Amino acid sequence: MRKRPDYSSESHREDPVPESAAWNVLAYLLAGLLGFGLPGWLLDSLLGTSWGTPVGLLAGATVALTTIWFRYGTDRS
Repeated sequence: MRKRPDYSSESHREDPVPESAAWNVLAYLLAGLLGFGLPGWLLDSLLGTSWGTPVGLLAGATVALTTIWFRYGTDRS
């Protein structure tokens, strides 16, 4: 029989991240990709180039992941 985990130990966070944080992370990712990818796609279609969409998607992903890192990945103490 397996032993139940001890949730009162110091190894667990005192203030767990709320369930809505997962939805916030997803929203940041989608907003970053759409917010930078769509303007890149529009520039591609207007200028006849092929580099705007990938650059926009990479920039959006970078901004989104940086925002997520500073919001949820750093120590709050």
